Amino acid sequence: MLLRVFGILPPAACYLLAVVAFFSTYYVYEGYFVDQKAMADALALPAPQAIPIDLYSGEASKFGEVALVAQIRNEWTLTLRSGADTKVVSFLVAPGASELGTEALGAISLPADKISALSAWLEATAIGTSPLGQVYEMDGRIASPQESAAVIDLLGDSGIRVSENFIFVEPFMNGREAALTPPPINYSGYVVGGIIVLLLTFVGYQRTLEDRASRRPRVSSTDVMSKLTPMAPGDAKPEFEMAPRQRTSKADPDSPLGRIQARSQSESLES
Repeated sequence: MLLRVFGILPPAACYLLAVVAFFSTYYVYEGYFVDQKAMADALALPAPQAIPIDLYSGEASKFGEVALVAQIRNEWTLTLRSGADTKVVSFLVAPGASELGTEALGAISLPADKISALSAWLEATAIGTSPLGQVYEMDGRIASPQESAAVIDLLGDSGIRVSENFIFVEPFMNGREAALTPPPINYSGYVVGGIIVLLLTFVGYQRTLEDRASRRPRVSSTDVMSKLTPMAPGDAKPEFEMAPRQRTSKADPDSPLGRIQARSQSESLES
């Protein structure tokens, strides 16, 4: 099917698509390898020191890892939907906050299908009580700016404000080591990309040969038959002439050569 589709393309288009497929596959996996190396490097370093969220000023590790001490405002829980993904977002305030203010210093998100594990995770990360409930020491990775902007937009007209150093974190639900251990590499995309590149290159080469053959002058059957028609008698022009046979002179009968000639003649006569 692919060969049939690619077969209608001109050679230049096949080669161009092969180049695009090659670099697309390369860049996808290049980014994947970079992320894996960053995860491995982060895991090799000690965990960052936990700081109160109200003292956070934008610092993070190279991998974007942070550790924060904060309270969770349970009544500030919203649902963030992005395509097929649904996340539950909870907002954070300073660990020493004693009044129900309207400013959120940060937020954490959990996949909706993992919300059942939230209670166990909160129990494991709780380090003390506070006027608003409990204080938690949580570590995770800073979410992308796009996700952070989506969370801020989600607040809308809720009356909740965000601080200047607002931070949106994806917590390490299963612990730091599990979160930073690179998953096994799936090479299926690499293989598929390589096959597409080879197919496009092969089809482009075949189309190039076909185009070259179509541009060659064709020899008609009349031309072939004219070359095979025999020439009329007398028109032949020999390409070479045989030299006339030279006759050997008769040697002296008393000389050795003369005796050999005489013997040869006598033998031919007897025969």
